[in-house]
Amino acid sequence: MTFEPLINAPFAIQFHVATVLPAAVLGAILLARPKGTPAHRLLGKIWLVLMVMTSFSTFFIHGINMIGGFSPIHLLSVYVILGSVRAIQTARQHNIRAHRAHVAGMYFGGIVVAGLDGAGRAVVLADCSVTGASPAGWAGAVVRAFRRFDADRVVAEINQGGDMVTAMLKSVEADLPVTTVRATRGKFLRAEPVAALYEQGRVAHAGAFAELEDQMCDFGPDGLSAGRSPDRLDALVWALTALVLDRQGEPRVRGI
Repeated sequence: MTFEPLINAPFAIQFHVATVLPAAVLGAILLARPKGTPAHRLLGKIWLVLMVMTSFSTFFIHGINMIGGFSPIHLLSVYVILGSVRAIQTARQHNIRAHRAHVAGMYFGGIVVAGLDGAGRAVVLADCSVTGASPAGWAGAVVRAFRRFDADRVVAEINQGGDMVTAMLKSVEADLPVTTVRATRGKFLRAEPVAALYEQGRVAHAGAFAELEDQMCDFGPDGLSAGRSPDRLDALVWALTALVLDRQGEPRVRGI
């Protein structure tokens, strides 16, 4: 490994790396530390400043030139900036639930792969979730999972990012089949029908997914006990809802 490519890179890229790396590390520290303390508030402000600086730096990086030198990455940078503003506003209003939602939307990316077996039973195949990734990093992880499992489509929630979510995914894979969903009920209410599928023995896991299963066991009406976003669980709920409850999936034989 050498730092020569970074040293020789344009200043905008150097600045971007210099802000995104500490933001990722600081985000992990904030997740592990107690919430609501003076230290949490101070570190949270520093993290938001780093996130905004990271987003602004992308407007001087034009590696993906789609429209006038810009791409969907820059749309998501706008989303991060607006999300940072909303995170500050909701914290000052003591609206902790909304504050957590805005912060989680900028830091977490739940990615769960599921399918149907020959008997029509849902099978959770993989947990490919990412933490602290850039929007492009998250979209890349989605596309890699899609290709790895030869999936039929991607189901993406757009409550936080809107059409920018689809645009970001298609900037990585133009022909990616994306079905967008928008939450109209709380996470706990959305999860109840899926919990019933587990009770009926209509869902199986193809392996051990420790972090996903921890969220499944810990989740309640008030969310997770640690206060973080149930990103993996939320992705699982959307996948199983599309496959089983909405009956939009069907078993098929995968070619080798």
